[in-house]
Amino acid sequence: MNLQDAISEPFVKLIQFHNRFNRNIKSSVGALEFWNATIKGLGGAALTTLPTGKEPWGAATFWKNPEAAVETTEAFITELGIVRAASAFEDYITGADAELNRGNPNPAPSNGNTSYHRLIDRLSMSETAIANFLRVVEFFIVARNCIVHRSARASRELVELSRSADFANALAGWPKRNGKWRISIPVIEKGRHVAWQPRHAIMASDAFFKLAQAIDAALVANLQPQGMVRMAAHWCFFDDNPAPCAAKRNAQIMVRSQLADRYFVKALTEGDTVSFLKSVGKWDDCLKIFSTRFPKGGRLRDQRKNEGTSKRRPRR
Repeated sequence: MNLQDAISEPFVKLIQFHNRFNRNIKSSVGALEFWNATIKGLGGAALTTLPTGKEPWGAATFWKNPEAAVETTEAFITELGIVRAASAFEDYITGADAELNRGNPNPAPSNGNTSYHRLIDRLSMSETAIANFLRVVEFFIVARNCIVHRSARASRELVELSRSADFANALAGWPKRNGKWRISIPVIEKGRHVAWQPRHAIMASDAFFKLAQAIDAALVANLQPQGMVRMAAHWCFFDDNPAPCAAKRNAQIMVRSQLADRYFVKALTEGDTVSFLKSVGKWDDCLKIFSTRFPKGGRLRDQRKNEGTSKRRPRR
């Protein structure tokens, strides 16, 4: 089994979120700017309307000052975006910790004031190698707390983080993005509302993603082949919300398919899959759940339909 490019199930979910998140922020901002540009193209309007879709607010809502509405809505979307990005990162940390616990039910105690520091400690990672990611993530975690608990007013901690030399160095060394804008943050003063912009929500998601990516590489290395197979089996058969899987011919192919197609594990045979499932004590349970969930052997719906059709009496 080759785990060089492998990822975990929690990271699969974070990738999906991260990709949707960037598109959602950009499409929201684009829609608002399109509305604003349309009004300006018409020479401005003292009163404009917007459709309400399926919401129970009447046929339309009326706006006297759309430019101001665009500005405040973009700020609102940004604040929600930072909160949502932090939530997705914390969900990844919880999931990664759960994968470790399944492989090691009695983990050694770990140090750290935050869940991600404790996970990093459990994985024996060097914080020096990921120092820049940690600093930017810490900044956005505190920013999220200010948005949630202080109506986006800056706390003393956020001010101190924003002005620290370590944080400035982290921003200066941050991987560059395409486009003309530079990595930067808004003016942050204690007790004052922070004027976050949509780019900062995407920047937050990027910071959380990069740290999770580094953690996930260590997680996969820690899980080793047995842990990865256990993880795939869990998400195929044992979780209350199993991960989608197209291959359903038998239990071992289903697990192998998840490992190869969803987690990017290479050089894994059907026989290897069975051997690893037996080594972690999950083979019999996988067979039992598979036979219950797919009593016809996991055949495709079209195959079952064709079989049913072939048994019908031919017309005369």
